[in-house]
Amino acid sequence: MALMQRIKAGDPDARQKLITGNLRHVLHSNRRYARSGAGIFDLLKAGDLGLAHALDNFETKGDGSFPAYAATCIRQHIEHALNLAPADGKKPGHARHPVKSGRHQAATHSTPDSCQN
Repeated sequence: MALMQRIKAGDPDARQKLITGNLRHVLHSNRRYARSGAGIFDLLKAGDLGLAHALDNFETKGDGSFPAYAATCIRQHIEHALNLAPADGKKPGHARHPVKSGRHQAATHSTPDSCQN
C-alpha cells in the first residue's frame, strides 16, 4: 500500500511502476475479445484507459484489492469500446454480440442454396 500512498501524493514513478506491473491484466482481458472484430490496438488502448481509470479511482481503505478492481475497470472499458464500434451500427447493446446455442443455430439457419443437391 506504500506504492498507492506515493501515487496519491503525486509520484509519477510510482504511478508508472503500478501501471507497468498490471499490464498483464490488460493482455488477459484482450484475449477474451480477440475475435470480436475490433482491432487489437483499439482493445489495448481501451484496456490501458481502464487501467488508468482504476488507478485514479481506487480507494485504499476498502477490502478489495487493486488487481481485482483494475480487471473490472479494464473489462468494462473494453466492452464499452466494443459497443461503440462503428461496424455494429445502431443495434441495441443486448443484440450486438448474441450468444446462441448450437441447437438454436441449427434450427434457425438453413444451408445455403449452393450446398443443396
